[in-house]
Parts: sequence; structure tokens; C-alpha cells
Amino acid sequence: MNEKEKHFDNNYFEYGREYIYGLNEQDNGPINNVISHLREHCYGVQIFEDKEYIEYNLFYIDNKYELGGLGLDLSLKLNNETRIDYTIEFCKLVNDKYPHSDIIDMFNTFQSQLRSGFEKLGFFTIGNEISKFKDKNAVAIFPPSKGVMSFSMIEKIDLYRWYFNENEKDIQTDETRIKKIYLILDSVNNLIKIGQSFYPKTRENTLQGVSPEWDLITTWIAPSSEERELHRRYKHKRKRGEWFDLNFSDLKEIKKYMDRYKNCL
Repeated sequence: MNEKEKHFDNNYFEYGREYIYGLNEQDNGPINNVISHLREHCYGVQIFEDKEYIEYNLFYIDNKYELGGLGLDLSLKLNNETRIDYTIEFCKLVNDKYPHSDIIDMFNTFQSQLRSGFEKLGFFTIGNEISKFKDKNAVAIFPPSKGVMSFSMIEKIDLYRWYFNENEKDIQTDETRIKKIYLILDSVNNLIKIGQSFYPKTRENTLQGVSPEWDLITTWIAPSSEERELHRRYKHKRKRGEWFDLNFSDLKEIKKYMDRYKNCL
């Protein structure tokens, strides 16, 4: 058993109804909204500070079908890279049990909540804003604090392109007059467009004239009927026109279904 397995064996928990009701007494409202069926689920963190250590708990509560939840205890004794790794692993376990949850939204919510919580405790925190100084000869001066902690976020477009084996590739397919099925991400509203075009890159640029937060994820050379099939499969998640509220689990299904076709981004 490796270190990660040992940690999860001792610090990963499934929450029953009674425990969730107890947790709700310490919460500021989101859990009660789930219990009351005002929301299907919620994420949360609890930070425990002692003179000798700081530990925190990540939890996910779900009531789409029945009330239940999962939790993971972490400590600052673990280095930042390990804590991020364990947080992602926890998000994957939540998604395995509750497939309608979204791994990326969950991870980013945890990171945001932790950043806010540790700021209140007197730590200086940094996030993705420091990435703009990568590979530059910059000097960082931090104000007095208990320490500096990093809470980076996952950029959806980068992860999605990586997942579809498209990360950092140039799109050259517009030169070939073959109709392609494509996915475009609206990063503001977290919606994904399932469309088709002879020129998907040109289509992306046109849409970016409306919103600069719309980015092409991937394309396939495939029959037009497959676009209709994808629309049919996810019609329950359609928000407007060709825009769908898809999560990472849905994209995994789409990738598996479309793998028979040539990916051409």
C-alpha cells in the first residue's frame, strides 16, 4: 500500500444522514439547502487550527436521489503538491459515486474556499495570477503573514484540450473542405456547444467576436448524423440551441463514443 492509499484508508469517509445533520449545525447554510432539496449538492471545507498543527476537511454532500456525502481530512504536514494530488483524487472518488458532479468545478471550489479560509487565518495566499510571471525574471515581495500558501485553479479549456489530446496544438483543419463536428467551451457560463462546420476554427473566431471566453476544444471528421446523435443523447442537458450543460463525465462519454472517428484538431 503506497502513501496515498494509506492516507485515504485512514482519512476518507462516507457520510450518512445522521452525520450530515450534525455537520449542518456547523455550516452556514449550503448543507441545509441540500437537506431541504433547494439544491442537489454542495461542497465545503472546515479548517481546524491548533497551536501545533493545522488540519482541514473537504466534504461533498449530495441529495439528488438520497442524502449522502463523502469527506477527506488533510493536514499542512503534507506538502502543497501532495495536498493538491489528494484533493484531485478525492474529487475523482466523489465523481465515481456521484457521476452528475463535476470534477473540475469541485476542485476549483475547494481551492477557492481554502484560499479564503487560510486568508482569514492570517496566511498570504496566491493562485493562478502568479502564472503570468512564469519564465520571467520577477521578484515577489510578500507582506507579513503566517506563511505563503498556493491554491491554483484548473483551467477547464486546458484540461479539456489535454483530455482530447489537443493541448497546445495548432488547428489547421480549416484548409480542408470537410465538415467537422466540434465542441466549444463557454468558460463564463460553463456551457459546451456541440456543432458542425466546414471551418470550426473560423467559427470559433466568429463566436469570440461575441464572447472572448468561447474556445474550441476539439473536432472530429464524422458524419453530420453524429451531431444529431450527440444532441439527442444530451437533450436533457440542453440550455439553449446547441449549448449544453455538460460535465467532465459527459465529455468522457462523448470521447468514448467519438473515438471511432479521426480527431482533427
